[in-house]
Amino acid sequence: MKTENPFDFDILILGGGAAGLTAAISAALSAGREKISIGILEKKETVGKKLAATGNGRCNLSNVHCMGRGEVDEFFSQIGLITKIDDTGRMYPHGEEASEVVALLEETARFLHVQIITGCRTENIAAMTGPQHQQGWQIGGVAADGSSFNLTAKKVLLATGGKSYSIFGATGDGYLMARKLGHQVSRLVPSLVPITVKEDISPLAGVRSKASGTLFFDGQAVACESGEVQFQKDALSGICMMNLSRLLVLPQGLSLKEGFAKYEISLDLVPEYTEEDLVRLLEKKAQSMDRLLCTLVKKKLALWLTKDMRENGVGRQELWQLAHRLKNLHFHVTGTKGWNDAQVTRGGVALEEVDEKTMASKIAQGIYFAGEVLNYDGPCGGYNLHFAWKSGVRAGRAMAEAALTERGRREEDV
Repeated sequence: MKTENPFDFDILILGGGAAGLTAAISAALSAGREKISIGILEKKETVGKKLAATGNGRCNLSNVHCMGRGEVDEFFSQIGLITKIDDTGRMYPHGEEASEVVALLEETARFLHVQIITGCRTENIAAMTGPQHQQGWQIGGVAADGSSFNLTAKKVLLATGGKSYSIFGATGDGYLMARKLGHQVSRLVPSLVPITVKEDISPLAGVRSKASGTLFFDGQAVACESGEVQFQKDALSGICMMNLSRLLVLPQGLSLKEGFAKYEISLDLVPEYTEEDLVRLLEKKAQSMDRLLCTLVKKKLALWLTKDMRENGVGRQELWQLAHRLKNLHFHVTGTKGWNDAQVTRGGVALEEVDEKTMASKIAQGIYFAGEVLNYDGPCGGYNLHFAWKSGVRAGRAMAEAALTERGRREEDV
């Protein structure tokens, strides 16, 4: 004899981003013919808004160097997502349209009878007590029309995202819920974000230059990244600078200003040349110094590098000074841009409090986590989106299996 489901949903997913949509689809696929009720609650008017903007709209799905690629590749195959890999190891949808990935995920979820509820902001989650095998969770919040709602679910997944790109709906709600459930949430910091500097680089705004960048802490080299540096009015951006931003760890006991002041960035604008090579190269030329530099670096950058040399002329000493600048252009770090400029969040729910195989909470039974709400941040290149897919697949599969197992127990008790 079968018993009726005492809950609105077997599985309720808070957040309709990459991790949430993946978990819903994985749960439905894992259940197969054994129908279970799955719902997604999304605060924005549509699902996948941040996902649609990733990779400058191209959607850098993953990377060949990511761990757990087999699970993710299998998921893409199951939903019919055709991918390609570029010469750097980054994986993209073959058509390079992030919006089409969102559309595929949403259509697949709806085809599998996942109920998607948008425009609903979750405000609280509380445990429900009941008979054996019937403990669950009550979720309350506010709908788009201002009315309140209350739903119940056997299993709840927090896939609420982080605080980065808040314009797409990520405001850190999941961290508050996690704390109320007894989880530790580490300090939240914008990551993969432009680095602000003390020097006046406003004349360089908009300039892009290939370079090798080294991050220093107290004069000691911490890490080096190569790629295109994008100069903003008051900050250094580009993939290489964003990767270095992950390493701006502030020492205990220091203020933000004091902590960031210990960091410097040095740019090598011509890594293929030594200083000696540059001096010999420049000595042989008869043209003006500005004109010479424009063959090495962008014009705005050339003029900025020589701004204090034009009045006094350029002799051999100035040539060495200029060569040194080209190889060691130093900037003093003052901080980073904020949440609206950050690609991901550093910090979040402690990974050691979550079962990495099932993404189940070790503290609150029936609660699961996936995606950016967890304390994981990887470098640029598909690593963070890969983590969303992987954790979503694992959570969805585990929730479905647990829901079916507990349903069987209820039926046996009747």
